[in-house]
Amino acid sequence: MGSLSPYDFEAFYHSICADLQTRGEVHSMSKQFSLMEDDNERMRFVLEKNLTNNLHWKDFNFTSKDRQESQKLRNLGNQVYQKNRLNEALEHYSMSICLAPHPLPPNTYINHSQDMEDNYTYEELALGYANRSAVLFQMKEYELCIRDITRAFNYSYPNNLMYKLFERKARCQRALKDYARGLESMKEAEMWMKYSTLSETKSLTFKKEISKNIEFLAEKVSLLTIDEVQNMAGLGPQTSGCLAKSPPVLENRSTEIPCASSDVTLRYTPEKGRFLVVNRDVKPGEILLVEKPYSSILLPDFYSSHCQTCCQRLLAPMPCWCCSKVRFCSEECRVEAWESFHKIECQQLDLIVGANLGKNAMLGFRILTSSGKIYLEYVVNKMKEEASKPESAPVPEKVGFNEDAAYDSSDYRTIYSLVGNTKQRGVGDLFKRGLMAAFMLKMLELTPFFFNGGSDPRNVKLQDKVLVGGILLTHLQNLPCNAHEIAEIEIPAGSVKDSAQTEIGAAAFGTLSLLNHSCDPNVVRNYYSTQAVVRSIRSLKAGDEILDNYGYHYAVMSREERQRKLYNQYYFNCDCTPCHANWPLYSSLSVSAVPLPGTQPEQAKQVVSDHHKSAKAYKRSFDLVLTGKFSESLPVLLDHLEFLDKNITRPLKEYNDCQEAIKQCYSSEGNCYRTKGKKDKEMIV
Repeated sequence: MGSLSPYDFEAFYHSICADLQTRGEVHSMSKQFSLMEDDNERMRFVLEKNLTNNLHWKDFNFTSKDRQESQKLRNLGNQVYQKNRLNEALEHYSMSICLAPHPLPPNTYINHSQDMEDNYTYEELALGYANRSAVLFQMKEYELCIRDITRAFNYSYPNNLMYKLFERKARCQRALKDYARGLESMKEAEMWMKYSTLSETKSLTFKKEISKNIEFLAEKVSLLTIDEVQNMAGLGPQTSGCLAKSPPVLENRSTEIPCASSDVTLRYTPEKGRFLVVNRDVKPGEILLVEKPYSSILLPDFYSSHCQTCCQRLLAPMPCWCCSKVRFCSEECRVEAWESFHKIECQQLDLIVGANLGKNAMLGFRILTSSGKIYLEYVVNKMKEEASKPESAPVPEKVGFNEDAAYDSSDYRTIYSLVGNTKQRGVGDLFKRGLMAAFMLKMLELTPFFFNGGSDPRNVKLQDKVLVGGILLTHLQNLPCNAHEIAEIEIPAGSVKDSAQTEIGAAAFGTLSLLNHSCDPNVVRNYYSTQAVVRSIRSLKAGDEILDNYGYHYAVMSREERQRKLYNQYYFNCDCTPCHANWPLYSSLSVSAVPLPGTQPEQAKQVVSDHHKSAKAYKRSFDLVLTGKFSESLPVLLDHLEFLDKNITRPLKEYNDCQEAIKQCYSSEGNCYRTKGKKDKEMIV
């Protein structure tokens, strides 16, 4: 077989299969591979066959900085800005910033080609930020404008142009009613005018305008009360910090499961495995889990539109220090990514993305790069040691618990111990995953990953390859059954009913993965940045299991299709109520509100009367949801759903509509993107 250089894994896999077929080795290798009992054995087998030896990639596979391309894009931005095409200008300037030479991060492993330049400056970066700040000012994005102005200052913006930036900053602060800081900035603009290269006439005009603004701002400051002056520290715009929304605070956390409410308990049965139940009656809308993922990824399609760390949609991104492929919402997110995973992935990012391994494989890769070899080795060896000693092996419901008897989702044990359904997989399936793990291992060897673990990255020992490859193979099995999407909802202006949910990332959650499936779930997941918030969307009784939905809901998919897809991906036959009773699709659901079976005639009359009143209020609130008044409508919707739970027979179309309206309200609180109206679209979106 000849040397392979393409990134694509599928091409590599098919070439290996074709080669084995030609040599007549498929049957013998399948037989040998089928005898392997654990992932380390499988990995050793694949590695010792040297199946990846013909893979040859460059040392560096990433989109590096490019001064000339940065200048070209900034000039294009200038051209469209002059024509008031602000959206295009914004993207050109952002791309220019991403490609502009940048100071390298501290403690970097990277030997950057930029260091070869004799005359090294960051003027393109400063000019890109400054020009983009002008667009942001036109868009009335004043806080983002101030952020970019500050960044331009940090990268030595030309002295003769500094007056323009301070004047723009002052106008932002004036618009934000931050008059005291605006006055300081306007005085700075006046001071920097001495370096201006404007003609005498233009300089005189500009100085007059500055003087007028100083006079206005000084008057505003003189009218500030003592209390307003004392509170000034908190009045200014946030010029740094992650832009993502924080999730709601979970009250009364469980000591056993730190990301869960104290009302949640873990249970185990041999048939169902581990699962979560509530230990008291729960009303619709109560928060049961708030979980930060162990690791997460942003899908490549969203690299240019969302923050690589927090998945927040971007308007004015910051670039990576080294590559030009990823973007961040803030310095905090950039540093967090670099220290966690990006310093390992950065210079191989084109290879990692271009291999087309799929989101679960990329997430498995991220679990490794964000954990580090030393920590992974410690946890995996510790768990294997415990499992080999019956007296110290944890009982099934305590698998993944730490030394403090807690199931902590920030601990790698909770991810490594997730079910992978290995016994249900065929030899061909496992062999392909083993080959994929070896392929990914080859990529890891090009990064500083093994160097971080104390090994020579160019001469990794077989035992280290077997360990790390075995971990990758484990995740290539357990993530397809346990990983969750990170979603964002887009709400068009004036058209809530046309809202669309988009999967923008994937994440590994140790606790969320314990929730079993129902085609009629009693909870809903929403995402705030990468964090998942789980709320009840049905009334639950003490002892009820918390049931999620894996993407196959009875109202939109037939029982046969749900059963087939659930078994193909998760290897179980669903026997939830809608499957057992074969509930109809949404279009065929009943529209008649019938009291629960066993309700006495007199009581039934009262239920019908009460339902009429509750439904009337519900319909008003439903209409409010369609106009985007989510917080106003939510309490009534929750009350109506609780009434239906207690009194009305399901399935019922009205019940589903009410649930969906509640879901819409909660979605709007998390990762939510609201597009502008047609009038503002060209200027603002």
